[in-house]
Amino acid sequence: MIAARATAKVAERPDLTEDMIAAIIEAGKHRFLHTLALNTSVPQSVAVRLSMSSDEIVRAALVARSGRPREVYAALVEDPFRYAREWLAQNDDIPADLRARLTDDPDTEVRALLGRWWVGAPDEVRRKLLTDPVDRVRVRV
Repeated sequence: MIAARATAKVAERPDLTEDMIAAIIEAGKHRFLHTLALNTSVPQSVAVRLSMSSDEIVRAALVARSGRPREVYAALVEDPFRYAREWLAQNDDIPADLRARLTDDPDTEVRALLGRWWVGAPDEVRRKLLTDPVDRVRVRV
């Protein structure tokens, strides 16, 4: 179990063991889970597990960093929490086919961020964004 005085910084460590990671997840403390989600040194299986967290901030934190497995991105491309999708729109590490699905996102801001940040988007993606019904999206491409 995590000691009461421990700080979330422990979840930043690059040398976390499986037992330490399990203890952090079991404790269920938001700050620890958020920090763990930002830690790119954790095994890919941990990132996949955290992508199913009920904590929307933890899910969004996963895609604020690069190097996550495809399963994480696939799970979050239609996440109900807008910020997770916004981070996906801005992350060049996302597989192109998954990132392209954000052109159909119901949130204008997600589509606008996609247009702004995906400079090398394929022609079909750029075309879709350039013909978006919302001005804010079109001007970002």
